[in-house]
Amino acid sequence: MRTIKRKALPLNLNKEHCLKKLCRAYAKEKQYWLDKLKGWEFQALLGKPRAIRDAFVDKKYTSLYGLQARHWKLALQDAVETWDKYWQAIFVNVKHKIYAKYVTEVERHYAYWLLKN
Repeated sequence: MRTIKRKALPLNLNKEHCLKKLCRAYAKEKQYWLDKLKGWEFQALLGKPRAIRDAFVDKKYTSLYGLQARHWKLALQDAVETWDKYWQAIFVNVKHKIYAKYVTEVERHYAYWLLKN
């Protein structure tokens, strides 16, 4: 496979301003979703970003920061993935403690199951 490099011209001031505004709005939207996902009602849906998205589409959600629908949906998906990685990192930190505390494989399996669910 061959790589093609294309040179880009510098942005004019108006386009640069619009791009920076879009990036700030996306970051704020992602932070909004991260704060929303902290609630217990969304913990069970962490692996299913489409279920969360569909629920908000049914409620006719519009972005508080003026993003188009495709952009807030991407911010939501990004936030769900970030939150899921956060919980996976916590699980890695707790896993060795479970292994040390519980001796039998059944107890460990039950503890892992509780954490997963």
